Amino acid sequence: ETLVPICMERGTGMIVGILGILKAGGAYVPVDPEYPQERISYMLEDTGATIVVSSSESRSKITGIEKYKGKIYVTTLAGTYFKPYSELLKN
Repeated sequence: ETLVPICMERGTGMIVGILGILKAGGAYVPVDPEYPQERISYMLEDTGATIVVSSSESRSKITGIEKYKGKIYVTTLAGTYFKPYSELLKN
């Protein structure tokens, strides 16, 4: 059981992300992109996340967390077919 935070707006992309996480055997942790930065940081720390699923619009909420650089992969679902794009947060 891996906890996978999903930080994106409600909609089709979020449903696709949740289904992908569940299909892979993980458990999703919903993170509202409107949460304050401190709350998002706390949730990532509390889950021990090594991967975060986000939309391209919500990605800026994740990259602002400096202490996680080099530890978290951010997977962004973008485009019409929700083509995944991943990158390791770097220093």
